[in-house]
Amino acid sequence: STTDIQQGLVAAGLTDFFEVRVSYEDTPSMRRKPAPDQYENALKRLALSPLQCVTFEDTESGIAAATAAEIRAVAMPNGLTVGHDFAGAVLVIKPGEKKSASDIMSRLAA
Repeated sequence: STTDIQQGLVAAGLTDFFEVRVSYEDTPSMRRKPAPDQYENALKRLALSPLQCVTFEDTESGIAAATAAEIRAVAMPNGLTVGHDFAGAVLVIKPGEKKSASDIMSRLAA
């Protein structure tokens, strides 16, 4: 939801780094995940190709949506989603596991 997105960005101190935020609440005609609509909407609004992007998701349906939009996805499951199938993710960062930005970037480049 829009509220969840905003709260997450505030908690991480990242609000100034995101030009576009897309939630199913923003455009009722968009299908919800695992459909790729939200990602395709963001790509269009940002005028970017999927190869220029990476997403961080905490659910199986989020990973499915990203990969359907041909965007590389990093899974960051939480306590409720740790048992989901994240096979489509480029990388899975388990709860409590720490990865540096360079570790993530080198995995994405592989």
